[in-house]
Order: sequence, then structure tokens, then C-alpha cells
Amino acid sequence: MTTKNTKTQAQARKATNETQNKAATSGFGGFAMPGFDFDLVIEAGRRNFEAVLEANRIAFDGYHEAIERQAELARELIEEAQEATRSLFSGKTPELNAETQIELAQAQVRKQLDNWRTLAELGVKTQREALAVLAKRLEESVEEARRLQQAA
Repeated sequence: MTTKNTKTQAQARKATNETQNKAATSGFGGFAMPGFDFDLVIEAGRRNFEAVLEANRIAFDGYHEAIERQAELARELIEEAQEATRSLFSGKTPELNAETQIELAQAQVRKQLDNWRTLAELGVKTQREALAVLAKRLEESVEEARRLQQAA
């Protein structure tokens, strides 16, 4: 008896879900408002959602690239620090060691500034690309609103 009830309940849920899906995808055919196109509104919402998804994908890819670049820079920094340590102790006099330290420090400062610039440029590029997708969709939405207003 329980199995029969479970099957009946499952069939009822399935029928309800199918009915709800048909109602949601029918474009609100049962509702009519003069001068208002529900299908157009739903389509605009879908395109808005797709634009946000695309912007998020671009942002994710950009941030992923930045993280990979940071890891690469960290590996390079460790290798360079090891080499610098070796070269610091290769000088024959304290004056040579001090001169070598100054040269290594200056080179590292220049390199780190370049690395920061590269990462900042990558972040700006990612933001620009993501915002461009959203700006394009906003322009399309404004144009769609104009057409709707003219049609009404």
C-alpha cells in the first residue's frame, strides 16, 4: 500500500512540475495586458542574465590569470633570492659584498615595481572587459525600451 501511495505521490509531483514548467515557459499566455509583452520582458531578463554570466566568466578568468602570474612571480623571486644569496658571499672583500648588495636591492626594487605594474594592468584589463559586456547589454536594454515605447 505504501508503494502505491509513493508512486501516486511521485506521479502527482511530476504532473505538478510539468504544469508549472509549462506555465513558466508559456510566456504568460493566460495573462494579457494591452501594450505589455511578457515574452519580451522574459527575453530581456534572459539576455541580462547571460550578460552578467559572461562578465563573471571574464572576471573569473582574469583573476585566475592574475593568481597564476603571482605564483610565477613568487617562484622567480625565490630563485633570484637564492642566486643573490650565493653571489653576496662570493665577493672577496666587504666593499665588494656591500656593492653587490646595493646592486641586487636596486634590481629587485625595479623588478618588483614592474611586477606590480603588470598585475595592476591585468586587473584593469579584466575589469574593462567585464564592464564592456555589461555596458553593451545596458545599451541594448535602453534601445529595447525605446522600441517598446515607440510601439506603444
